[in-house]
This record gives sequence, C-alpha cells and structure tokens, in this order.
Amino acid sequence: MRERLIELLSSPGQPWDYLLCKANIKSLADYLLVNGIIVPPCKVGDTVWCIIEGFNQVMEGRVRRFTVFDNFINVYCGINGYFEQVYMDKDFGKTAFRTREEAEAALVNYESSKNEKGR
Repeated sequence: MRERLIELLSSPGQPWDYLLCKANIKSLADYLLVNGIIVPPCKVGDTVWCIIEGFNQVMEGRVRRFTVFDNFINVYCGINGYFEQVYMDKDFGKTAFRTREEAEAALVNYESSKNEKGR
C-alpha cells in the first residue's frame, strides 16, 4: 500500500509537484498510512492479471468495484468475462498483479516451488 501511495503522490502533473521533493513524499505517505488512509492497489476499470487457484495460469481481469473495511479492501475483478474473483489488497503482488509480466513471473515461481515440494 505504501508503494502505491508513493506512486500516486509522485505522478507528474499533480498540483503539489512543486511543493514536495521525493523525501517529503515518502514521509507524507508514511504519515497518511499511520493515520488511517486507505489506498486501493488499482482503480475501477483497470486491467489486472490474476493467478487463479486450480487453473495454474495467468488470467486477465477487469476491476469492477471495491468494498472497504476497517483494515483491508476487497477488489472485485471480472475474469475473462466469465466469473468474478475477489482479492484483498494484500493479495496484490501474490496472486493479483498490475502487469502480466509480474503475474507470469509469480506463476513460474509458484510452479517451481510446488514441484520442489512434491519431490
């Protein structure tokens, strides 16, 4: 969540560009997180790449909506237009990803660790 907040605060063309240097952005991100800000890992309409348990493949999804709770966010993704999969914000980087490349690398790591355990 911290990395996503830093990314959002650092995006070019924002009204605060001239006010904040990189060190201040990191401090501001830490301050906001400590004081309860919730940052979704993506936005509605974004394409995400998901590893679906049992399919052992990377599938494309589209973020449909969020639900926000006290300490986590559920992200609802329509996968290949067939079904909806729910991810918690902490799943991003593990089973849900913002790029296909990240998802494919994670799947390769998952498959190799699974094969090693089976030996």
